[in-house]
Amino acid sequence: MAANYGVSPAFYSEYVFLRRYHGCLQEGGGMKKKSWNEFTGCQRAAIVALALTQFGLLAAALWDVAHRKAEEVRGPRAMWAALSFIDFIGPIAYFTIGRKGCCCPWCCQSSEETVTLEGDPGDSAGPADR
Repeated sequence: MAANYGVSPAFYSEYVFLRRYHGCLQEGGGMKKKSWNEFTGCQRAAIVALALTQFGLLAAALWDVAHRKAEEVRGPRAMWAALSFIDFIGPIAYFTIGRKGCCCPWCCQSSEETVTLEGDPGDSAGPADR
């Protein structure tokens, strides 16, 4: 058996497995970086989809921070703009924690704005008066 260089047997067996069967470890022990051409078509599509999602969230968060009043944001707007650059976590944290008020327009409607099904909106007579 080869010397394990003072590491645990579990780590050494994982190292041997990765080196022997996947070829993804370099001679020095570090992970080998893949070039774009080494990814499969499905992996490329997933990477592009995740990147587009991240940039979409970032753009939406930065636009919302820039166009929202300071009193509608929890904390300084500059802090939320900076935190938005943390991949996925920053924009999602801003939209869930950083904005004051409700996050969706349909659940924050007051009872005065709800539409009743009885009668026309301009009709002052109720259904019993007809």
